[in-house]
Amino acid sequence: LDACREIIIEFGFEVSPDGQDEMLEALRLHERDDAVYVLATSIEMSLFLEAGAWFGMSQLRKGCEVKVVETVQLSPYAGCHGVLEELTSQAWQVRLQDHEEL
Repeated sequence: LDACREIIIEFGFEVSPDGQDEMLEALRLHERDDAVYVLATSIEMSLFLEAGAWFGMSQLRKGCEVKVVETVQLSPYAGCHGVLEELTSQAWQVRLQDHEEL
């Protein structure tokens, strides 16, 4: 908390654990902004934390390569590779190699 004191005050949050949580929550509203994401992840890594461990930002980003993994049901897409295209209504549109968007 002491390390963030000046930033917490500068942005109008209370210097307390609750104020720090409010600041982090406000920051997460901007996690789709690549500059915010990169800076937050850089801070975490400089503190030897895993990416997403402190700021809680999703590591799924537009352009990330993904692989479809079978869970419960058999899927014709199991094992396919693709790229994350866009997050809409909490669901990613994925462009699979040799398939149309899902």
